[in-house]
Amino acid sequence: MRVKNWMERNFSTIDKNTTVREAKEYLEDNPFLIVVDEEGRFEGILDKTSLWNTFGDEKIEEYLTLLPITAMENDYLEEVAMLMMDNHIPILPVVNDDEKVIGVITDFEILNALLELSGIEEHGVRITLNLEDKPGELKKILDILSAHSLNVISVLTYKSSEKKRTVTIRVSGNSVEEVAKIMKANEIDYEEVLEDFQL
Repeated sequence: MRVKNWMERNFSTIDKNTTVREAKEYLEDNPFLIVVDEEGRFEGILDKTSLWNTFGDEKIEEYLTLLPITAMENDYLEEVAMLMMDNHIPILPVVNDDEKVIGVITDFEILNALLELSGIEEHGVRITLNLEDKPGELKKILDILSAHSLNVISVLTYKSSEKKRTVTIRVSGNSVEEVAKIMKANEIDYEEVLEDFQL
């Protein structure tokens, strides 16, 4: 997943030469502001907490949160999410080759991408399995689902132990009872088969 497909393009910026007094007015309607220079290049981030005990007409430059990292639109969202998590930051500016800010990625965009990947917005049936963590195990399950004309909405996996991988598969259509019956008929040891709630 590329950053350009998920980044927020509608975001607020402020010039680095803005005064504290002016910045506080902007921050009344924005939780944070991307600070740029006269040519739109990234300078830092300003949030409300940065200016709590400040007054007057001094420039905001000295109150910026200076990030050592930025993202580019062709970066992978997963890698950007890891950077944000490792650095404990809720927002990352997206810049072009000229270092001009063209978007932002926040924890909201990360969560939105996760929901899209999970297929949660498409009503269906969720199958949770614990498979051996070795080649071919997931394919066996997917082949069985395909043979029964079950359309796969999403597949998510994570390593749950040294030798096991928990897999959640969402399929469209069919009832929980029908899917569970298919699992049992094919001797698939599943953890649960549940109907997804509708948003």
